[in-house]
Amino acid sequence: MNHKRVIKRSFIVLFVIIFSLIVPEMVTTIAQESSAITPIPNNTIYVNTTDNIKDGTCDEIHCSLRDAIVLANSYPDNELTHIILETTTYALDAVDNTVDWIYYGHPTGGNTALPIIEKHIGIIGNGATITRNSTQYFRFFLVDLYGSLYLEDLTISNGDIGPNYVGGAVRSAGKLTIENVNFINNQGRVGGGVAHSIEELNISNSLFANNYAYGTSSGWGGAIFRYESSINYTAGPATISNNRFINNIAQQRGGAIFTGNNMTITENAFIGNTIVDFENGFLQGSVVYAGTMNVNASVRKNCIVNNNGIELFAYYSQNLSGASDNWWGNPTYSPNTYKFPVTSNRTTPILGCPSVPNLVVPRYDLETLIELDSYLTGIVSPTITIRERPPIGLATVQNNDLIYTINVPTFTQQEHFTYVVTNADGLEGWGIVKIYPFFWDLNRDGEVTPEDAIYIINQLDETTDATNRSADLNDDGVITLLDLQWVLANYGAKRIEE
Repeated sequence: MNHKRVIKRSFIVLFVIIFSLIVPEMVTTIAQESSAITPIPNNTIYVNTTDNIKDGTCDEIHCSLRDAIVLANSYPDNELTHIILETTTYALDAVDNTVDWIYYGHPTGGNTALPIIEKHIGIIGNGATITRNSTQYFRFFLVDLYGSLYLEDLTISNGDIGPNYVGGAVRSAGKLTIENVNFINNQGRVGGGVAHSIEELNISNSLFANNYAYGTSSGWGGAIFRYESSINYTAGPATISNNRFINNIAQQRGGAIFTGNNMTITENAFIGNTIVDFENGFLQGSVVYAGTMNVNASVRKNCIVNNNGIELFAYYSQNLSGASDNWWGNPTYSPNTYKFPVTSNRTTPILGCPSVPNLVVPRYDLETLIELDSYLTGIVSPTITIRERPPIGLATVQNNDLIYTINVPTFTQQEHFTYVVTNADGLEGWGIVKIYPFFWDLNRDGEVTPEDAIYIINQLDETTDATNRSADLNDDGVITLLDLQWVLANYGAKRIEE
C-alpha cells in the first residue's frame, strides 16, 4: 500500500470538509456586509423601534417596520416571513410610496405609509397599534397581486387614503388573511377599512368600528369593499366570520360590506351600521350590498341589530345564496331587504347578540370635586368624595360620612354646578362640583380611544359586578355590544379642560 497516497488523500478530504464548513459562513458574512439590509435568520424579523425611518438597516440595534418589510420582500417567493411587533404604538407620520393604479374604474393608488407587500408576509402584532399621526392622506398596507399578507393581533386606526382612492387602511389584490385585528376610524372613497380584489380573502375574530367610505362619488363599503376580479383572473373565495361590525358608515352603498364577488358572511355581529345618501329612494345596504350579477353572497347566523335603511340590498338577484338563520333583535322583526332572498330568521338570540334594541342612555360622572367654597357657621369645609356613579338627574356626594343626593342638570362636555348640603343638625353649606358627561372614557386618559373599546371587548357577555361596572354603560346588568357601540359612537372625543 502507498501510505503517502493515503495520507495525501486523507489530507484532501479533511481540507474539503473544513472548507465546506468555513466557506458558507464566509459567503454569508460577505453577503450580509454587501447587502443594504442585514437579514435575521429563519425568516423571522423583530421590529425593535417605533420610529418610521427607512435607513436600510434591520438588525438588533435598529429595525423599523418599514425596513422589516423591505427585508421580507428580499426573501424567495415561496417563503413566508414573520414580522414580530412589540406591544406598543407605531405612529406613522410619512408616506413611503405613491402609486397610480386604476382598477375597474376605481383609483386604487394613492399614498401608502409602508412599503408595498410583494412577497408572503405575516405581521404578528402582540397587541400593538398602528396609527396615522399626520395630516397627509395615506393607508398603511398595499398588497401586490403576487404577494400575500397575514395580519394578527393588531389595532389599525385613523388611516385615511382620502376621498379619491381605495382602502383606508389596507388595499390588497393578493391573498389577505386577517385574524383578531381591530380596524377603527379608517376611511377612504371605497373600502373605509379594507379594499380587496382578485385573490383569497379571510377575515375572522376582528372588529370593524367607525370606518367610513366617503367622497363625492362612490362611498361604498364602510368597513370592507370587495369587487369582481378582472377578466384575466378568477377571484378567490372570501369568508367573513366571527367579526363585529359596529357604527361603520358608507356614503352610498354597503354600510358595513360591499361585495361584487362571492362571499360567505357568517356568525358576525352587525350593530349600528348606516348609509348616508338615498339612491333612487333607498338607503342601500347598511349591512351588505351585493353589487354585481351572479354574486353568491351568503349571509347566515349573524346578529343584525339597529342598522338603518335596507339592511341587505342586491343590485341583481341572479344566483344569490341569500340570508338565513340570522337574529334581527327580536323574533317578530321583519328585515328590510331588496332582491336579497331571506329563507329563515332566528327566533332566539345568538349568544352575545343583544335582544330587542335598547337605547343607550347617557350618564354623568362626577370626577373632579372641589371643596365647599363658602359655608355657614358651624360647618367645616369638607372634602367631597363620590360614593357611586350616579344615574341621570342625580348625583351622590359624601360629606363627612353623610351622604347627600343632588340634582344634576343637562351638561355638554364639562361644566360646574352649585349644590347645597344640609347636615344632620340642619346646617347648610354650598359647594361647586365639576362634572363630566364623559363616562365612555373608561381608562380616564382624557380621550375616547381604541383602548376603551378593547376594554369592553375583553369583558363582553360578562355580568356586571363591582370590578367591571364602568363598562356596563346602559346599566342593563350585562356588558354587551350595545355598550361597545356607545363607546365607539364617541370615538375621538376629548375632555374640555379649563
